Amino acid sequence: MNVLTERSAFRATPVASQLYWSYRWLGKTLALLAIFLATASTPGCSGTADGRVPVAGEVKLDGQLLDRGSIEFHPLEPGGMITGGMVTQGKFDIPAEQGAKPGKYQVRVFASGETIAADPNLPPGPQTDTAVSAERIAAKFNVNSELETEIGPTGNQGLLFEVSGP
Repeated sequence: MNVLTERSAFRATPVASQLYWSYRWLGKTLALLAIFLATASTPGCSGTADGRVPVAGEVKLDGQLLDRGSIEFHPLEPGGMITGGMVTQGKFDIPAEQGAKPGKYQVRVFASGETIAADPNLPPGPQTDTAVSAERIAAKFNVNSELETEIGPTGNQGLLFEVSGP
């Protein structure tokens, strides 16, 4: 037997070579998939990368669900950020992307009412030509709010704020 024949006897066949590379590729793919699934399924303590969590609940004006308005959450602790949303049919729902960071907040609720004419005794100008809306909620629930709440590490879904008119 010559050397050439002996070497070719130990050479991998094309099918064996193809199987080797297929298994190698499959192994790498499964390893990456396992890492991805382990990372994606690990529970975190926050809703988003910057730590915001969802906030949702109801607002009642004089015992009835507030038909329309807005709600704001102002942080009472350093490092927080103001957030808020619209109130529709008494409900608000702020997703984690726009939500609040866990902590204590002052809550402000606003709802405009009927449009009222500008004061006719004021001198003419752009400020007096526009009509304004009367606020339907007492100042102690918005600009001078006494409402406070605490947002937990996973957010709050059942908040209830009861406010009254001026």
